Amino acid sequence: MQLPILAANGTALVPDNLLPLFLREAILQHAAAYLDCFDLADEAKPLVDRACADGARLIFIGTPTRATWIETSSHTRLISFQVPALNVHERKQLWQVRLGDALDGQADALAMRFPFTPGDIQRIAEAAQARALCASPTILNCPCRCMARSTRSSAASLERSRTAHRAALHVG
Repeated sequence: MQLPILAANGTALVPDNLLPLFLREAILQHAAAYLDCFDLADEAKPLVDRACADGARLIFIGTPTRATWIETSSHTRLISFQVPALNVHERKQLWQVRLGDALDGQADALAMRFPFTPGDIQRIAEAAQARALCASPTILNCPCRCMARSTRSSAASLERSRTAHRAALHVG
């Protein structure tokens, strides 16, 4: 039997009280629910526990360490398992997928030196790509420069407006 998985970031769902809706959607789709609770604040943990209280679905809750707040819950049956960190070869592959030729043969060094998670590698690669765009000789490619240009344009427009307003006050 194949069971689809509906995934969401628990931290994003809790503040807007969207967690019960997410869990209901999992039931409607006949899917297991996966909640990423790696960054879940302590005060949100009872909210997650209450939302999972009916036990009507299969829920996977991802946490960075052993989750005692789940273990002590009277609503859940906990099956705990640890997922090992990526090995050097897996990290190297992720670096290559994310940055490709831009690595210039440095994938091995990055993978061996930094035991980053897949999410860390993705964020670092995105930041490196954005920075590379900004270093590009073509000014139009850089989102930073475009934003700066837009801000300068807005500041110049505001200054012209102030000057015109001051001139109107002095004329009258």
